[in-house]
Amino acid sequence: MKTLFHYVSILFIILFLLANTSVKAQNVSNELSFSIGSAIPISDDMTALPGINYQLDYKIMNKYFGMQMSFSVIDNNLDSDLLIKNHQASSMIEAKWLSFSMMMKLVARANFLNNKLLVDFNLGAGAMITAFPNQIYKYTVNAENQVYTTGVAADEDNQTAFVFGAGARVKYILSDEQLGIFASYDYLSGTQNYNIVTTILSPLSMDKTFTKIKMSYSIINVGVTFSL
Repeated sequence: MKTLFHYVSILFIILFLLANTSVKAQNVSNELSFSIGSAIPISDDMTALPGINYQLDYKIMNKYFGMQMSFSVIDNNLDSDLLIKNHQASSMIEAKWLSFSMMMKLVARANFLNNKLLVDFNLGAGAMITAFPNQIYKYTVNAENQVYTTGVAADEDNQTAFVFGAGARVKYILSDEQLGIFASYDYLSGTQNYNIVTTILSPLSMDKTFTKIKMSYSIINVGVTFSL
């Protein structure tokens, strides 16, 4: 699965070369965008809190259609209170869900207010690599005055998976068609496969379980666009 990023990168380059070749005779714009916002997990598999999404986009557009290349970083804390309750632990030390994705998207555009207000709809696919949030649970046993520890990790902390998504963006052009501001919504989903290793100390035991974890997000961003 780790070669997936390599194959996707090659595919992205080929698609962009084809896009440039096919539209260079038309009136084409190149747009670079940066945005930040909220990444809301909508999969119970993650047991995560709303986090932050950082996204960089490069888009080739004519008046109505185009192609977009997107890179994003998603950072979500675990829902500690729920996990402590589910594991009946006294406390936990946690890491985060941290994902990086790159996607190729097809874009359709509607124009309003003499091309000052633009609405883009996108549909795309790509690859995402995610760091599994290793967790350590502590159990306090008052009768014996001891603290027991359980570690939950994965054989490979980072897994790569195919992802798909769809979304919409509303952009307003500020001046000379060079600078714009926008708000966007995107749905992103993929499935990661992990070998989850649970280690219990005192008494010592270890269990390994193959687990599929669905990674699904609602992403709401605001950002700026520069026409090149």
